[in-house]
Amino acid sequence: MARMPRASRESVAYQETYPAQPKEQVQAEPLRVIRTRKRTMRLPQIMCLAMVAGIAGFLVCNQMRLTELTTQVANQEEQLQTLQDEYVSLKTRQDRELNLTYVENYAQNVLGMVKMDSNSVEYIEMNNPDRIEVAKNTDGVLSKISQYVAAVKAYLQ
Repeated sequence: MARMPRASRESVAYQETYPAQPKEQVQAEPLRVIRTRKRTMRLPQIMCLAMVAGIAGFLVCNQMRLTELTTQVANQEEQLQTLQDEYVSLKTRQDRELNLTYVENYAQNVLGMVKMDSNSVEYIEMNNPDRIEVAKNTDGVLSKISQYVAAVKAYLQ
């Protein structure tokens, strides 16, 4: 068998299958120089950023204060509960000690007192009604001194 020649670009078969296309020449456009600016923050952006930072700081400070006050309230409520419990205890004790039966038991058992019966009462009759006699006032110096000493003595007793 005869071998077929290979088609190459110079062969007729290749040229018929792929006709030569004229090369379009692309005209080069002049290059444009694009300048990029450094992105700087403008005043409104800086103000917005500062405002957001200020609000965030304000919220953090308020949250800290809220936590502190919540802790103080919890401590005060705990102290209030303790004092209320103590009040109830003292009120119960007061009611028990002021109860008449408790007072009677204490008087009989601790102090040794007994209730008075109607036969243990003694009535005393006086024939002469009470009288007060006023002594004559002597205006002597010695009497005034003795009255003063007696008043001081009575005061000190």
